[in-house]
Amino acid sequence: MRSEQSQLCNFLLAQQRIRNDLGNDNSVWGLTESWFWQILCYREYLLSNKTPAISAKPDAESWGAQLRKGCLELAILATLRHEPLYGLDILRALARSGLAVGEGTLYAILNRLRTDGFVVSEWRDAGTGHPRKYFTLTESGRGKTTAMAKAWRELSAQMETVLETNTRKVSHERAK
Repeated sequence: MRSEQSQLCNFLLAQQRIRNDLGNDNSVWGLTESWFWQILCYREYLLSNKTPAISAKPDAESWGAQLRKGCLELAILATLRHEPLYGLDILRALARSGLAVGEGTLYAILNRLRTDGFVVSEWRDAGTGHPRKYFTLTESGRGKTTAMAKAWRELSAQMETVLETNTRKVSHERAK
């Protein structure tokens, strides 16, 4: 328990350091209080903490699950980029991409996105006897999707570089 409290305290201190660096205007990022902000804070926390927070043992699976959770918002927004969809269509599109998502998770994220003004919803008669709730990206939702996709590509490229560099280094050292 004491270790968890210490880690939380270190994380909050790291978050405060980032806020101080950015000043009070976090809108510079256009992603205030979003997944990107959380990644920045967690990165700062890891850099300032002497003990690794991610273990290569059983916790690697839970780390992968947390990473996946952090990407779901972008995946949902990207799914809505071309046309309005209802919940089951979104679930199917994500599943086709290999991202199986629970219905409860999907609707919780959609509700938050709707509250934040990134999507709107409307009931439509689909000719099946019961109306379906369709979700559509707003203009700010399109902007958020574009910004998140750009951040994802940049981070992904940086991680590929790090992983490739370290893989080559290990291979080179083994060859000696």
